[in-house]
Amino acid sequence: MFLFFVFFSIFFEIHGKGVSYPFSDNKLPRVVVLPQDNEKEPNTFIKEIDLEIGSEIQVVAYYSNRFELETLCSNVLACRPLHISIRPQEDAFVFNSMFQNGLFDIEERRKLVISKLSLFRFNIHIRENGYEVVLNDYWYKFYSHRMDFKLGTQFRVIGFVDVTEYAFFKTPE
Repeated sequence: MFLFFVFFSIFFEIHGKGVSYPFSDNKLPRVVVLPQDNEKEPNTFIKEIDLEIGSEIQVVAYYSNRFELETLCSNVLACRPLHISIRPQEDAFVFNSMFQNGLFDIEERRKLVISKLSLFRFNIHIRENGYEVVLNDYWYKFYSHRMDFKLGTQFRVIGFVDVTEYAFFKTPE
C-alpha cells in the first residue's frame, strides 16, 4: 500500500481543487482546475472559422454541467448550421441546426458517453454530406447538413465547460 501511495504521489499531485498529471511529451505536468458543479456563470469560447469540405475543428475540454458546441452565422444571430448540446440532466447529446428564421430543425439524440469533470476531445470533420463528430478517437455520430455549412463563420463553445485546447485544420489547397 505504501508503494502504491509513493507511486501515486509521483505521478499525480493534488493542488486544492485542481489535478496535475504527466504528459508523454516530457514537459512538466500542468495543473487543470476542475469546474465545480455549483458554478453560476457559464463560460464562452469563440473563434472565427472558414469552413470547407475537409476542414476539422478539434476541442479538448471538461465540463460540469450543460454546454453547447456550435457554428454561428456572421450576419444572423439566430442562425446555427451545427448545434451540439451536451445535456447531462437528460443523459443526452443533442444534434440540431437553427435556421436563419430562428427556428430549430428536429433534433437527433444520442446517449451521453462522457463523464462530468473528465477531459474529452471532440473532432468535428466537415464532409460533403454532413458533419462527422468523433469523440475521444472513436466515431460517434454523423449529422447531415441542414443548410450550407459555409454560413458558419464562427465556432462557439458556451456553458459550464472549460476549453483546454482548440485547433482548426483546413484542407490543403
